[in-house]
Order: sequence, then C-alpha cells, then structure tokens
Amino acid sequence: MNATTRCGLWRMRGRTLAVVVDTEGRCQRIAPPPDDDSGYWDWLSCLGAQHGLDVELALTESMARSDSLLHLAQHSNIPVWLIPDKLADAIRYVAFAHQRGHSVAALLARLPDAGSWRPHLRQVSNADPRQMLLL
Repeated sequence: MNATTRCGLWRMRGRTLAVVVDTEGRCQRIAPPPDDDSGYWDWLSCLGAQHGLDVELALTESMARSDSLLHLAQHSNIPVWLIPDKLADAIRYVAFAHQRGHSVAALLARLPDAGSWRPHLRQVSNADPRQMLLL
C-alpha cells in the first residue's frame, strides 16, 4: 500500500499518459495534462480536488526538464518524485513486454514506495521559488 496517493506520468508517442495509484494500491487512468501552462494549472487543481491535497507526482527527469509541470507543481505545493531516465526506460522495456503505456505510468507512481529503488529517486518538494532547480 502507498502512504500517499501518487500520479505517475509517462510520455509516449507525443502524448502524456497519467495514472493515479491511491493509498490502497488501486490504479485509475485519468485525463492527461494538457501541453500548455494554463492547462497545467487547471489540471493540477483538478488532480488535488479529485484525489486529495496530499497527492504527489512521479515523472521522469527528462519530462521535468522539458516541461514546466515540475515548476508549476512546486508552486502548487505538490511534491514531485523524479525518476532517472535510464530506470524509467528499463521499466518501460519490462512493462511493454506484457502491457501498455498506462502500466508504465502506474509503475512510476509505485516506484517511490519500493524501498530498494528509493535511493535512486529524487524528491523535489516546495523549494524556494527564487532558487533555480538544476536537473
């Protein structure tokens, strides 16, 4: 079981897939975030309203670098788990052997609760917005 509800995000073929894993371990596909900043704000607000204010995000480092979603989540006080790209690619390779892209997003959401993998992840919390985040 998860200590918190977490949303895993996975970019595949130019689109983003989103899966929420709740505290009981149940997965739910949700509408993905749009590709613009104003849409991100609305999406983050809906995520918190539908899945609780303690929801966290889990996404790859490359997605965090190429999107403003990480910074907007920080401003919304939503913790974000960053997953190294090589680890996410390995998960994708194993998951695609049997499943589809939503399974990768669900696995990314569950990864911070897997104790042996946690040292390889980085949690970005509500840092001072005046400081620059280096990935």
